[in-house]
Parts: sequence; C-alpha cells; structure tokens
Amino acid sequence: SLGFGLQAFGLAKQQTVAVITADIIDSTRYSPRDRARITQDLRRAFKTVTDTYRSAVATPATSRITAGDEFQFVVSEPERAFEIVVFLRAMTASPTSAVVRSISAK
Repeated sequence: SLGFGLQAFGLAKQQTVAVITADIIDSTRYSPRDRARITQDLRRAFKTVTDTYRSAVATPATSRITAGDEFQFVVSEPERAFEIVVFLRAMTASPTSAVVRSISAK
C-alpha cells in the first residue's frame, strides 16, 4: 500500500504550492520482480495524473522518484492536492494495479 503526505510551501514569487510525497509501505518485502512491476504501474499512474491534472501538476510525477520506494511531485494549485492524492490512490488501489496484485499475493 502507499502512504501519502502533503506539504505546502511558498516560493520566492510568493506562489504557494503543495508537495505530494508518498512511498511504498514496507517495500523491502517485495521481490525485485514485484518492485519492477509496481514501479511500472506507478509510472503509468503518474502519467495519468499528470495528463488529467495538467494545469495543477507543476513537476511531472515520473521525474521525481526520490528513493527506491518514495516519490514526490509539486502541485501548483494546492487546493487540488487532496483531490489528486485521492485520484492517485484510487488508481493504485484498483484490482488491475500491480500494487494491489503484489500486496494480495503476499
């Protein structure tokens, strides 16, 4: 499963943004093959989020995987951050998601 966090920051131009940070909970329990499938599934989900929320996502989610099991991206419309988190969570919780298939197999 995925854990999500939201943070709001003010930039030099006085624009407030939100940073969505998430990681794969207990990721070390997955085999390298399962991790690869999960990462592939997450990248597809990130692309869908970026395409669906084009005006709100300031940095492409796929380019900000910060560690083996963590990712983050910037949302330029902070009021939409929670909606984006729910959308991403729903995508990764679908029965066709590699994230769910890997968790169910454990």
